[in-house]
This record gives sequence, structure tokens and C-alpha cells, in this order.
Amino acid sequence: MPHLAVFREGWSAERFAELALSQIAFIAQPATVADDIGADFHCTLFDTVDVKQRRQLLPRSSFVVQVKSKDRPISLTKHLEYLDRLEVPFFVAVPDRRRRSLRLFSGRYLPYLLALRGPNLSSLTAHLTRAAAITKPGLRASVGGGPRRVSLKMPRLVSLPANARANVRHEVFETLARECRETSLNTFHRLAGQFVFRY
Repeated sequence: MPHLAVFREGWSAERFAELALSQIAFIAQPATVADDIGADFHCTLFDTVDVKQRRQLLPRSSFVVQVKSKDRPISLTKHLEYLDRLEVPFFVAVPDRRRRSLRLFSGRYLPYLLALRGPNLSSLTAHLTRAAAITKPGLRASVGGGPRRVSLKMPRLVSLPANARANVRHEVFETLARECRETSLNTFHRLAGQFVFRY
């Protein structure tokens, strides 16, 4: 029986993402299809420190990643309940095979969206944007006579080369750690009913 190319492409993208992320994070992934509930990897950033002339990896912030083979709009509708209860930051990773790097797009605006609109949406589509930073909450919602359809902008945060130099790894680590801290804080505020956000 022929094998569908799309499955191979997705598997290849996941392997590339795992290789790139392993330079800066511990990685866990679902053991079976039954455990796959909306994210391909659960990552914990590690800080590299020298203690008594031995290099040690100290765990820091955690986040989840969904890997996609192309940077086109992504339907997150079936994952709304999962995202509504998620207590760690959510990222989308897309391999750039030509540059041999992994692009990470941040779900920093999810707490705003869920605070404003709640999880009971008929449609949620994530748009991966090339902008390195967006100054205003990246939401565009249309509430008409029909079901609510919402678009979420996910700005590109960093690009991580597959074989990054130490200074690049450190820079990406610091950027991700800062993003995780701020997104986690906003997530905790939303879940606690304290709608005071930082951005």
C-alpha cells in the first residue's frame, strides 16, 4: 500500500524541530497517538552553567510546541478546550529547510483572546506573521449574526539554526525564557480571573 507523502512531510518536520530545540531544551513528546492532545512537544528550557569545572543543565521555563511543515494559517478550533486550560506558553514551530533553521511563532496573545472571547468559538485560526514584534494585541474578531470566528496572530519570535553557535543558542534561550515568563504571567492572571495583562 502506498504511503501518503503528507505524513512523511509532517514526521520530517517534527524530527527537524526536535533536533533544533534539543540544543536549548529538554523535550518530551506523546508516547502514543492516544496521548496526542494538541501539542507535539513539551519543552523545558535549560540554562547551561559551570559548577566545579563541570557543565550542568538547569531546567527553567516550560512551554508546548505544535510543529507544522509550512507557515500557512492553522486551524486551532479542535484544540480550543485544551488551549483554554493550558497553563504554559504555546508556540508553533516551522522548519526553514533552505536556511536549516527552525522558526518559532509565539502564542502570546492567547490569554487576551480567551479572556475577551472565551473558549466557546465556532472557529479559531492562527496566522503566523513575519513581523518580529507586534505592539498591539494581535486579535481580529468578527461577531455577527452567525457563529463567532476569530483569527489569532502569532508573531515570529526567533529562528534557531539546527547547528547554532553558543552565542546564538544563548540569545534564543534568553528570548524564549523572557517570552515564557511574560506569557505565563498573563495566563495565570486570566485563569485566576485577574484580567491585568502585560504586553
